Amino acid sequence: MKYAVIAIVLAILFIIANVGILLFIRESMSSKNTETALNSDYPVYKQRSHAGTLVNSELQALVDKMWSLDVDRPSPKDVILNWGSHIVSGTSDKSPNCLFYYVNESIFKKPVYQALMSTYQQNLFTPEVCSTEPQMSGPRKELFQGVLRTLVNTPVFHAAFEYLQAEGITQKPFEKFLSELFTFWFGSYSRCRGTKGSSGWEHVFVGEWNHHKVSGHHSWVHYYLLEKEGLINYHGYHHHSGHLEGAVQYSWKGHVKKVGGFLIQSSPSFDFSLYTVCALAHPGKSACRFSIDGYELSVVTFKQPCDGQSCLSTAYTVAHME
Repeated sequence: MKYAVIAIVLAILFIIANVGILLFIRESMSSKNTETALNSDYPVYKQRSHAGTLVNSELQALVDKMWSLDVDRPSPKDVILNWGSHIVSGTSDKSPNCLFYYVNESIFKKPVYQALMSTYQQNLFTPEVCSTEPQMSGPRKELFQGVLRTLVNTPVFHAAFEYLQAEGITQKPFEKFLSELFTFWFGSYSRCRGTKGSSGWEHVFVGEWNHHKVSGHHSWVHYYLLEKEGLINYHGYHHHSGHLEGAVQYSWKGHVKKVGGFLIQSSPSFDFSLYTVCALAHPGKSACRFSIDGYELSVVTFKQPCDGQSCLSTAYTVAHME
């Protein structure tokens, strides 16, 4: 009887120990995934398609509609690219030429480009992620509210807003929604030891420096302008979907982007509207999946708390391969 009791006790202790190990592993993986979502320096820009992964038909219809409504996007003749050499590994420069061979800069006269470029021309952000950004108030806030107003006063964004209403994401009046959307994109938070030096807008449309690495930077317009000034050294490409989008490697004033990607044949209002829809209605790594011109893509988005609500942490495109 004594030995039977001991055996039972040992069996129970063995079960408890194994359950504890499993819980520890699960918790560790969960913490790691959360950290990767918010702070990954090397996001995946190319994913393998999985059987059974379905495209949301309503989302696809929206993307098709926004694409057809995007009268501000460049035509194939407006932007000519030189993809150069294929990057397999390392960070050395394998392409002697720039990525952008030619851009018809007359498209930059359109209001959506003028609004975006005004934020670059005035140097309103500090690239170093560990440097505190100025407070979002006064003339600074008014300028960015004007930028937001320009991007949302487009047929593309109105289609996106109608979709968000139909999906039950918001039932608020347009102006009230814009107020919250401003904080979602421009609310400040920390990516570096408590310093409020980042926002979704800066991360996505401007780009940041985190030590010796480039973080974010998912606007083809800003990339082109920096490359034109000689501030970006193009290394080569990892992949590209025709001239629609691509994942590339480059350095920006000595800060390296090992894998960075952006849409190219789209306007700032399309990018802003698409990223907003994906972040609010289909957040995460693979929930926002669709196709454009026959190319299967996803938008990866993550959020984090800031200024008393949820703010955008990152948004970027991912190409799918068979």
